[in-house]
Amino acid sequence: MNSSRERFQIMLANSQTLSNDLYDPETGQELFKPQVGRGPRKVRRPPPKGTNTAEMLYQKGRQTQAKKFHKEVANVMDHKAQQNTVFTTNQTKKIMDARKKESFNLIFGWLDSDNDGQISPQKIDISMIEPDLL
Repeated sequence: MNSSRERFQIMLANSQTLSNDLYDPETGQELFKPQVGRGPRKVRRPPPKGTNTAEMLYQKGRQTQAKKFHKEVANVMDHKAQQNTVFTTNQTKKIMDARKKESFNLIFGWLDSDNDGQISPQKIDISMIEPDLL
């Protein structure tokens, strides 16, 4: 333990320093200095001279309202676009692909009247094709 005279000497030395660092009188160690807070995220310039603070805050509020409005409009448009989207399962896709293939084969069979596996413009018989398909 330090005597009162030594503590007085330490306190006197602390008061004489230019930086005014605080030290523990018993141990002579520098006291803990926590770092709190943080600096500003965005540096704001002061408003130009002659600008009313209330007017500046009003304009900021209007800008914020406009941003919120545009964001809400975009959300509504996205929601409407999603409403019109048709979601299908893999089983449904397989069924639809099979139906398409069947329909294409039927139409190809009608257009390939000589059954040689190729559609030739000279040999097409359109009498078998329904009028709404033409």
